Amino acid sequence: IRTATMQAMKILGGQFVFGRTIDEALKRAAPERTAGITHSFDMLGEAAMTFADAEKYRQAYDAALTRLTREAGAGITGSPGISVKLSALYPKYSFLHAEAATAAMVPMIKALALRARDADIHFTIDAEEAERLELSLDIIEALVADDELFARPDGSRWNGFGLAIQAYQKRGVAVCDWAGKLARRHGRRLFVRLVKGAYWDSEIKLSQVGGHGDYPVFTRKVATDVSYLACAARLFEHADVLHSAFATHNAYTIAAIKALASSSEAVGQRKIFEFQRLHGMGEEVYAALRRIEGDNPTPVRIYAPVGGHKELLAYLVRRLLENGANTSFVNRMGDADIPAEELVGDPVAELAALSPRRNPAIPLPKDIFGRRLNSAGIDLSDPTVLGPLQAQLASLDGVLWRDEPTFPAAIPGETAPITMPHDLASVVGTRRDATAEEVEAAFTRAAAIQPGWDALGGEARALLLEEAADLFEAHTAEFLSLCQREAGKTLMDAVLELREAVDFLRYYAAEARRQFSEPTILPGPTGEENTIALHGRGVFATISPWNFPL
Repeated sequence: IRTATMQAMKILGGQFVFGRTIDEALKRAAPERTAGITHSFDMLGEAAMTFADAEKYRQAYDAALTRLTREAGAGITGSPGISVKLSALYPKYSFLHAEAATAAMVPMIKALALRARDADIHFTIDAEEAERLELSLDIIEALVADDELFARPDGSRWNGFGLAIQAYQKRGVAVCDWAGKLARRHGRRLFVRLVKGAYWDSEIKLSQVGGHGDYPVFTRKVATDVSYLACAARLFEHADVLHSAFATHNAYTIAAIKALASSSEAVGQRKIFEFQRLHGMGEEVYAALRRIEGDNPTPVRIYAPVGGHKELLAYLVRRLLENGANTSFVNRMGDADIPAEELVGDPVAELAALSPRRNPAIPLPKDIFGRRLNSAGIDLSDPTVLGPLQAQLASLDGVLWRDEPTFPAAIPGETAPITMPHDLASVVGTRRDATAEEVEAAFTRAAAIQPGWDALGGEARALLLEEAADLFEAHTAEFLSLCQREAGKTLMDAVLELREAVDFLRYYAAEARRQFSEPTILPGPTGEENTIALHGRGVFATISPWNFPL
């Protein structure tokens, strides 16, 4: 089995990976370059977990640029290029470390990009998960503003720096506009690769786990197809400052982009662009396009992954998911039972005919549990969410909280200050411990109330637990502030703490309805009626752990 698995991996690797090394990839690319096809090489690798991993990937990019420099000379459109994955170059490339990541990565990326500039080849920043979009745009903006990066030694301007934009993101059109305005503001001509997106499954799951209000990506493939065309149209509006590369294997999309370009050229606005395809995918579609276009073909560039079998798995899984999806054009194109008219249908008309537009099989993150609401998360990667939250937390920094027994004694005891665990000079509030009499009074009162609480039944108790959960969420800022100041938690840990508390309340509310609302009917072998009803055992004392106080 192991031998067969290894052989299968080698076959699949050969299908989707261009070469194990950049030298092997360039050798394989030579016949295609002779035929006028260029390449964008991607050094395979996932997000770096350590600085040692990041340095290994940086060296791989550096070595690839050294080798690609020797293949340059045909200008931006005729020379190979390289795609760079930012998460592979810094282990803390995330919104939680945005300031440090930007400070460390801008000079690092610039050093690599300068080598591409000197060779006059493409250097494209790859798109990754939605939570990293804002950070990547900050880094790109800092690089585009750097005049040195775009001035070649011979005095000419370098037009090879660029970025990838994902059409499956709801922010896709806005990012296209942003890129055009950025290029115009700094007097640059940028290279933009428009892709549909390769992390759809992860984006859906991350939003569900994170309890977000909505998904950052479209839940229907046809909506992504429409978004792709909208992004293409917007890129053409910025054609004077953006060189667009349309990465697609869909025949309808290719034809639509050709039509968009032609309609612009009819009014004297020539659009210079290219198509791109993944190595191992879309060969037949582009071979047909080349036959149709004859002596005036649209340039086609192959996105060519480079790496060993150890780096292959994550990329391979994404390709298999894309090819295996029953809505994939590449998958359906090979099915002789699907008529051509259906294969190349108009996505705009198809989406307009759908009701609802959302995919009903994918509920919003708050509704994924069915019988109970998911706890509301906070997308800390969104500046429009993080900024107001930080302002709220700052306003609570000076609040002094008071912790004392619920039923105070006639003569209260002494109080003690509560300080921050990471700053003992900062007082959060005061605490007064309960006396033995107060503890006894609390137990006595609880014991008196417990029978009535038990008699309420499951539904009434569930409603109270759900109301408590809603109150927790209504006072999010106060609880987050306490978790940070009193328990020393990071903001992310504080958010997770609050969400877990809310989720417990709603989970047990659902269980109260299920187990305490009606007696369970048991078998009656001789015709009798047997039921079992659950009741509370009485009063319990609990001590919350110091690290999970909520």
